[in-house]
Amino acid sequence: MNFYEELDELGLDSMVTRTSYHTIYLERHEEFSLKLDKIIKENLKVLLVGDPDPDGLMCLLQWKEAFKLLNFKNYTVYPYNSRSHKLNPLAVKEAIDNNYDMIIINDTGSKAFEEIDLLIKNKVDIIIIDHHQTPLNYKDYPSECLIINSVIENRVNKNIHLTVSAGALVFILLDAYLADKRIDSNPLICYALTSLYSDSIDMSSDINRGIYFSAVAYASSDLPTPISMFLNERTKFCRRAIEFQYAPRLNCAFRSELFAVLNTYVNLSTQTSIADFVPIIETLKDFHVKSSRLVEQVADLIEYVEMNNLIIANLQSVDSYINIKANKLYNYTGLVANKLADRYKKAAVVYCGYGDIIKGSFRDLLSREYLPLFQEICEADGHNSAFGMTIKPYQFMTFLEGVKKLSLLDIKSCRNTPMIFKYEQAPDIKQLYQMALYNEFGGNETPLVLIEKDYIGDIKLKNGSYNKRSDYNDFRYSWGEYLIVSKYKVNKGDKFLLRPTISQTLRLMNI
Repeated sequence: MNFYEELDELGLDSMVTRTSYHTIYLERHEEFSLKLDKIIKENLKVLLVGDPDPDGLMCLLQWKEAFKLLNFKNYTVYPYNSRSHKLNPLAVKEAIDNNYDMIIINDTGSKAFEEIDLLIKNKVDIIIIDHHQTPLNYKDYPSECLIINSVIENRVNKNIHLTVSAGALVFILLDAYLADKRIDSNPLICYALTSLYSDSIDMSSDINRGIYFSAVAYASSDLPTPISMFLNERTKFCRRAIEFQYAPRLNCAFRSELFAVLNTYVNLSTQTSIADFVPIIETLKDFHVKSSRLVEQVADLIEYVEMNNLIIANLQSVDSYINIKANKLYNYTGLVANKLADRYKKAAVVYCGYGDIIKGSFRDLLSREYLPLFQEICEADGHNSAFGMTIKPYQFMTFLEGVKKLSLLDIKSCRNTPMIFKYEQAPDIKQLYQMALYNEFGGNETPLVLIEKDYIGDIKLKNGSYNKRSDYNDFRYSWGEYLIVSKYKVNKGDKFLLRPTISQTLRLMNI
């Protein structure tokens, strides 16, 4: 069965059909609009709060852009000072102590009932925009609190299905509000796309693909400065640019608690001068390089056990070489798991003692659905192939036994196993581009598309192909007119497993 037949069989033909974003009106659009009208007309004092990750930060950047379009200036962005993903109690205290009229909470807050009650008691109006799971409905929240949660929205609005990041949800709301005012919502959609990829949201829906096609249509010169400054002349604004250049640098800053740098970045977001951004961007880039080297060192030193289909490693085994507490390595389990998965071509689990619990992370570079399997042996939450785990010490031996059993699982039985097509000769350019376009949206709820190719005479290692630069180390091969990029050297007679990828040009990335 070829690529097109496989898409037809799985009902995924629409994944390679271009579409565009159209304004959406959610169930609570009118209530949301009335709140914003009141903010603007009465010049209310507003506090903006964002969750400490790239998704929450994209929410803040959109609010700043929207307020600029509306010529509203009476707001403050609450500075980052914690990595907790619960509503920051200090932000609540700030809103009350400094007599804010309104607090707008982004990417968190659906479960913050004590904080909501406290804000209401002190006459602070509330808007919460969130996408996290909740069993509650809108009627379960106080009437003084306007909450818009995509999970609840899907229950009450049968005409729509949202699988979105908080940043995309903020965009949907602000776009509809601005459309009613006859104001163009650009460039908010670029932040929305960035949030979708940085939060690993499934991109297969019409809404998310519409956001994608509308956002990537921007010329580099038209991208918002906070995004464009992370890119360069070799970079196209698409999935790879966000996942490999933009989001990792922000994640690194959050992981290392560089709150002063992040707060400066947010506060510069409405400036038009590129010169203002250069020191901050360079600081984020430099720290990401240092962080990547640290992860490389940890991966060299860490003690691990290689099982049938899994690698499991104890981060505490490096403590005598690299101080875990001083370097905040307990925040790096995901990055180390990703590095081990990349090295050993197997899914990886990395765990570390943290206080009175054991924290861990799981990564699978083939995007298979492992999360439900791990939820049977521990507390796990996140995305299907990239998630965090919490294990109580007395449960640890049972957890290890569970991992051993999972390592024996036939990996082909995992849902979302990639579609792999074998080729002796290179496919035509149109088909490769269609595969690459599909892969812009695949890998979460739908399988990736990969190409298996033997390394024989029609593939050539390019002269001087090993590049050692601050942003990548790779080997490059030519397969006819196509470029293959690999993080490691492939020997003659071995196999390439290639992921067709959109970049500045079409690339075949060896996994």
